[in-house]
Amino acid sequence: MRTVSELLEGLQYEVIKGDTDRTVSDLVCDTRKVTEGCLFVCVKGASYDSHEHVDEIVQKGAAAVVAERPVAVPDQVTLILVEDTRYALALLSAAWFDHPAEKMKVIGITGTKGKTTTTYMVKGILEHAGYKVGLIGTIEIIPYDAGVLADSGIFCPHGGSRMSGMCDGSFLSGAYDAPDSGNPV
Repeated sequence: MRTVSELLEGLQYEVIKGDTDRTVSDLVCDTRKVTEGCLFVCVKGASYDSHEHVDEIVQKGAAAVVAERPVAVPDQVTLILVEDTRYALALLSAAWFDHPAEKMKVIGITGTKGKTTTTYMVKGILEHAGYKVGLIGTIEIIPYDAGVLADSGIFCPHGGSRMSGMCDGSFLSGAYDAPDSGNPV
């Protein structure tokens, strides 16, 4: 559990309604996964815009909503406006999971072709050099300390949850197969 203000630290935002000192129970960006007391981040996709479903999100129990444009919420729900909810989601996720990327070396690999191959090559090179390496990819997740392979399913913007699960202080490096956003890093 975190307060909305803790999660918003370092982000440009405007409070339209409500209190940022309220505690939230979860960080969600998928309308199917809304939980009671969560902070919901509206994201506009190619064919679905969760800004248009805020009524449903609030009915399911969202305590706070982050949006790119004004949306109608009841008085008891905190509404925060940001310029770009995808960017905000990245910062909110990092804060929610206690900034796992700051606790390890992370290698992000982007591009049009060859990301997965390159990720596995980097992982192999680092392991050969003696580093403990985990991998988060679009095909699978390989924790550094277990031989268990986990299906990553659809790519999720909550990569922080997977990173934080690999971060125990002894984790040295991670290879991350990042989807190409079309924006240079």
